[in-house]
Amino acid sequence: MKVYIASQPQFSFFILYTFTNIKTMDSQTSKIEIAKLILELEDPKLINRIHEMILDESSKFRKSLTQHEKEEIKIGIEQLNRGERISFEDFLKKVS
Repeated sequence: MKVYIASQPQFSFFILYTFTNIKTMDSQTSKIEIAKLILELEDPKLINRIHEMILDESSKFRKSLTQHEKEEIKIGIEQLNRGERISFEDFLKKVS
């Protein structure tokens, strides 16, 4: 991922360094680091560009799902809304 931040040069090196190192981080740590970077931003145009990029990626993901996958997700959400859930540990026991 390449990130260009011309409007806030004081963050450019830090952001490029962080995004370069995100590849070696676990997913949760990566999200925290990205959130920290976003919270430091002052430029509304840049914030909007990041927001649009995230929405675009989310839209691409949704479009890539098959109808069956969408139905399975809908069923899962309905089950959660009815309180039908199990802990992650119990889930792992079931699938092991």
